[in-house]
Amino acid sequence: QVDMVEVHIVATTRLTRAALPGMIARGCGGIINVSSVAAYLPGNTMYASTKAWMIPFTQALNRELVGSGVKVQALLPGYTYTEFHDQPEFRHFRRSSVPSALWLSADDLVSESLQGLAAGPGICVPGTIYNLAFKVLRDVLPPIVYDLPMQMISQWRSGLARQGRHEAEAKAAGSRRS
Repeated sequence: QVDMVEVHIVATTRLTRAALPGMIARGCGGIINVSSVAAYLPGNTMYASTKAWMIPFTQALNRELVGSGVKVQALLPGYTYTEFHDQPEFRHFRRSSVPSALWLSADDLVSESLQGLAAGPGICVPGTIYNLAFKVLRDVLPPIVYDLPMQMISQWRSGLARQGRHEAEAKAAGSRRS
């Protein structure tokens, strides 16, 4: 958990601090802080919390940098085809358990992020589905209305994790019998 804070908060702060002086001196530049739509969803408490931290950090930094020529973006991707889900902690995760419409390609994500940064600083939520969901969650529905759907999503995600563990345990048990 502390490693997550180190990567998402401490490293973001240090790298931003290291890059800013040169950008400010040149009068141009851009920083993209990779947050996540998970910042607005229940699930892994530390992951969601540390990703959520990046949003007000980025917004405050943008206010401080007005007129400097430096733009800062909080990028909030959803499920993206990368090696992220190939890590050992996701050994029970199955990409097929997430509807294909929710997966973004890394190329599309990068393209939308760079287009968004060129248009101006702020928050970028790539993908039509994620962008719409983000706007609804943030702007349209009050928290009391989206608590129930978020609980349902959380239960669905927990069920997927349990199902993956059960499948892995059954496979392991079958291997031991052979």
